[in-house]
Amino acid sequence: MKIVELQKVKGNKELRLESDFWIKEKGQFNSVKGDIVETFSQYGTSKELNEDGNGYPVLRLNEFDSFFIHEPAKYCDIIDAETFNSLKLKKDDVLICRTNGNPKYVGKAALVPQDYEYAFASYLYRIRPHLDIINSATLVAYLNSKYGRSEIERLSLVGNQANFSPAKFRQIEIPILDKNFQQIIYESINLAYLKLQEAKDIYLRAETILIEELGFSTWKPSHKQIAIRTLQDAKNAERIDAEYYQPQYVEISNLLGNYGAQTINDSCKLRDKIFVPNKQLEYKYIELGDIGSYGDILHHTFDFGKSLPSRARRIVHTGDVIISSIEGSLQKCAYITDDYDGALCSTGFYVIYSDIINSETLLVLFKSSPIQGLLKKNCAGAILSSFKKESLLNLEIPIINKDVQKVIAELIKKSFRLRKESETIIEASKLSIELAIEQDAESAISYLENACIANSQTDTNKQNIEDVKKIDNNKGKDESKVIVLPQYCEGCIPLYTLRAACGYFEGEEVPKEEGWIDASGNGFTPNPKRHFAVHAKGNSMYPKIKDGDICVFEWYRAGSREGEIVLTECNEKDLDYGGLYTIKKYHSTKKQHEDGTWEHETVDLIPLNKNYKVIKLNEETEYRTIGILKCVLPKE
Repeated sequence: MKIVELQKVKGNKELRLESDFWIKEKGQFNSVKGDIVETFSQYGTSKELNEDGNGYPVLRLNEFDSFFIHEPAKYCDIIDAETFNSLKLKKDDVLICRTNGNPKYVGKAALVPQDYEYAFASYLYRIRPHLDIINSATLVAYLNSKYGRSEIERLSLVGNQANFSPAKFRQIEIPILDKNFQQIIYESINLAYLKLQEAKDIYLRAETILIEELGFSTWKPSHKQIAIRTLQDAKNAERIDAEYYQPQYVEISNLLGNYGAQTINDSCKLRDKIFVPNKQLEYKYIELGDIGSYGDILHHTFDFGKSLPSRARRIVHTGDVIISSIEGSLQKCAYITDDYDGALCSTGFYVIYSDIINSETLLVLFKSSPIQGLLKKNCAGAILSSFKKESLLNLEIPIINKDVQKVIAELIKKSFRLRKESETIIEASKLSIELAIEQDAESAISYLENACIANSQTDTNKQNIEDVKKIDNNKGKDESKVIVLPQYCEGCIPLYTLRAACGYFEGEEVPKEEGWIDASGNGFTPNPKRHFAVHAKGNSMYPKIKDGDICVFEWYRAGSREGEIVLTECNEKDLDYGGLYTIKKYHSTKKQHEDGTWEHETVDLIPLNKNYKVIKLNEETEYRTIGILKCVLPKE
């Protein structure tokens, strides 16, 4: 209970009478109002949208992807070019959800990580912050933190639709945070974005492999407007709607039949028993709006059984695939990870698994265009079109080759792992802001840097590498099997003659351009002005980098190197290595001066192979970081 004087209530210019406004105290931290932070705000378009791809793409809340944004699913052909250009999203815009029937989505913020040819819908608005006060990544992290959410919920107007307008944004308290800390937040969020983009690229690679395996890589849906069927056909199908008999559906069935298919009833198992949640227990609950575009679950409700909606009646387990039954949301399929084992999902999903098709392949299969077409074909209903259980069980799906399944499974696992790492960094960024508010910037920086280091290492790096002791460092002298081209082609970057030590510093003459190698398909866009490659020598970075591998680097200009694998140049004789170049993982300690500036105190160049010693540099060592590792092109 809290007692508020009537005079204080009357003193509020909006005469806020609801108890939540007074119970939720404003943040008690060194802060400025949102109106000081905001340099620009703008509502999106309120014009009608379409799903036909006509006009300009328009982003909605549905396309918020974790901390960032995804491709729009709807378009607008009513706005003109001038309006569209005024609404195009720019790098470092902050998008905020203005209104929604569910208060948990109101005030939700996303970062625009690059320029996009997208407009945005009217229930969103964008903010551009004053960069001398707070950068965009830090602002989004704050708005999504517990302190930001508290401010949003305190000032939101709640009725049939909750509302958090730009006028309300101008009233919230925004913390004044250390500039160095903000820069680390910015770099961390960028790392999270890169991991997320790589996760998406890998998912698309798995999808391409599946489509090529099924023979659909060159297939284009038929646009014939006429299909002739007999009365008996209609009686057997119990369908008389023209949509059901589209020629493209016949083409899909024929191609899948040529590959070899079985009904879902024969190839999969369905979890369709009604689960009644215990009213006194808390459950994770997944609904259609929680599903991302790549088979992932973006968020969920966590509540007691008594408070969950009546449709929360399906229980899911690790390895299950959930498939939306609602036309218009058929792409809402997801893979159940360990995080959601024992969670509940809406009865709008079917829950399936299979003993002959692994779950990862099953996910990609149900999200692929051929199966999506067949699902759409079987939807029926006047008000809310969907497909019934019988239609699902009778649906024929291809039994994918086991070797192909294995490849797809590995790619999807890697994609989900990268997405998880991205989410962990984002969560750490939010928690670090809370730590900066509750304690100090130094504690927040230490926490966030450690979190990013932990998530910059792959599972291979984390595994026990005691077996490295058995490796003969004199073996593996074969050169890389990567093809070296004599001239530039698209996707290629320069390869230098340099052999960088994955052991100790390796002396050599100034490197020359040896040729060009294709570095595409590795989660980034190769740019010969930004990227280059060198040969690795030795096994100090095993198992990440093996002797003879080609390492692709991005030229280092500025910014944090903490936890990154770097190519470093040093000619310090006191190190007793007598050479120039080495590849190692970078770690530094810093000291801060009274004026708030800071400098490196020590720098460690760390091998991944425990048989090698850490190279310790200090503030007097003359060295420079040449590049940050982007990927490794194995020699085999």
